[in-house]
Amino acid sequence: MPVVVDSATLRVNGALVHLNGVAGEPGKPAQALARYIAGREVACEPVERGALQFSCIIGDYDLGEAILLNGAGRAAGDAPERLRDAEQQARRAGRGIWGR
Repeated sequence: MPVVVDSATLRVNGALVHLNGVAGEPGKPAQALARYIAGREVACEPVERGALQFSCIIGDYDLGEAILLNGAGRAAGDAPERLRDAEQQARRAGRGIWGR
């Protein structure tokens, strides 16, 4: 079972997994992520061979996109457009760290 370090970093089987395109937040966003993934299977793969950035899936959802859509993190500077769009949706809706 993954352990949440911050809302963009998990510890899986002792190894750190950094979600591609997500800049994590500690505190409440990380706690919310821990509740979201509790007891669920998370599958992570490097975005490219030997990469330190990972893409993770939980159920049918991309975990990084779910985090950004819910305002639990920020899109990293090198985030793909779909992740930047997810952050913008959360900002407009005032979700999570973008709350009004």
